[in-house]
Amino acid sequence: MTQVNGRIGVDQNASIIEEKHSIQDKTSAVNKGIGTTGWGVGPALEERVRRTAKLAKDLPELKQFVTDSVQE
Repeated sequence: MTQVNGRIGVDQNASIIEEKHSIQDKTSAVNKGIGTTGWGVGPALEERVRRTAKLAKDLPELKQFVTDSVQE
């Protein structure tokens, strides 16, 4: 465990970058000429725009860290 309970919060509407996004980022033909970092940010943002991205509030393993950062 990270032992950050009570010291860190993740906004409930934060998009989650998954392993599949990293793989997409590294293998995309479009990105080969761009010089991507390969972290998966671009593909994750695409899902966010399409409103199909997983959000922090949807993942039980993040439940203890999820917060409403606007309210805080």
